Amino acid sequence: MTDVDNTQAPSRSKWKAFNLIYLTYYFLGWFLQTPGVVDVVAIVVGLALFLPLYSTAYEKTGTRYLPHIAAMELLSWVLTPFAGIQGVFHVYACVQSGFQRPAKRAIALIAGLSVAHLAFCLVTAQTIYTMTFTIVIGLLTGIACIGGASGIEREQTLLRSQVRERQQARIAERERIAHDLHDLLGHTLTMVALKSEVADKMIER
Repeated sequence: MTDVDNTQAPSRSKWKAFNLIYLTYYFLGWFLQTPGVVDVVAIVVGLALFLPLYSTAYEKTGTRYLPHIAAMELLSWVLTPFAGIQGVFHVYACVQSGFQRPAKRAIALIAGLSVAHLAFCLVTAQTIYTMTFTIVIGLLTGIACIGGASGIEREQTLLRSQVRERQQARIAERERIAHDLHDLLGHTLTMVALKSEVADKMIER
């Protein structure tokens, strides 16, 4: 199990860092609406809250990480009054949901987040473009992550199988060496005993 985790770690760390590039979508809204000081402070605080959540929950499958997902979605709502495309945090929430296991839980979470975000957009009178774009991207990325998580599970199963095979091969080799040593030692002791008997008879004569 340790060998498998060590093999997976570099790949996961790379993708965890790479996926942060999608945060740049938040700042695209600043080209349409010039941010003020309050807007800048809001996103700085928002990122200070989001990054630890993202780092901790990335590709985690346990139910104890569900509050992290809910917090990402809530962050998307809290930042709505400020300049920026806040829907990116909803997308990240869907991404984290896609890694939940079993897959039924992931599907339920993504569907729930989409419905909740749709209701929030309707209540806060978001534009059709903003609402549709955010929800569709969240659904697509969430579903993609469900498939990605399944691929990770298959890869880990294969790696664990390979680790077991290597361990069994090492055990078999140790047993073979021990058997050979046992046979060699037995043969040597037998020869020593025979030579001792011959020596005793020769001494008597």
